[in-house]
Amino acid sequence: MRFKDVLLVEKYLVSAFDDIWGKLPIRETFTKMIIDEKLYIHSIEVCKLATQMAITRECSETAIHKICIAGLLHDIGKTRISKDILYKKEPLSVDEFSIIKKHPTAGYAILKNAYKDEEICQMVLKHHEKITGKGYPYGTSEKTVQEEIITVADMFCAMTEPRVYHEGRNLYEVYGFMCQSHELKPEILQVLADSILFEGF
Repeated sequence: MRFKDVLLVEKYLVSAFDDIWGKLPIRETFTKMIIDEKLYIHSIEVCKLATQMAITRECSETAIHKICIAGLLHDIGKTRISKDILYKKEPLSVDEFSIIKKHPTAGYAILKNAYKDEEICQMVLKHHEKITGKGYPYGTSEKTVQEEIITVADMFCAMTEPRVYHEGRNLYEVYGFMCQSHELKPEILQVLADSILFEGF
């Protein structure tokens, strides 16, 4: 995936790493994320895309930095879930999916011990919430622009990346699907389109 401001995105990414590594309460957990290659690669991709989206929307430097951190840590709660469930090829059982759905609250709890910044914690907590109120963990439809950026970036990356249960999908097809879902804010979907270098788009 190619971004319009790749060097600036990398600058924010380095700054986010420095910030996170300086937080002793989450350093060990963050290290577990890095060791888990699948989780780490996804987290990096979401972080970069969310950061580019924030740059495209001309958010403040402070807001971009927070979005970058939240993008990198949005799935940190998955370090508390068994890899047998996380990377299961077969369809998850109802009980297994209920365990998966706890990772945003687990991530929130982890970050509350390291960050006093509620905006970052809320972005992690709400990254699976939808404006229809059909997301999780709380089914809320109220989301800030920053929270929606993380949601859109996570969803786009999750569907375009190869997973144990599906191949990586075409960027155009995924974007079209997201626009038709009515679960995401149209203005943030437009920011997504303006942030990626789609060939011939």
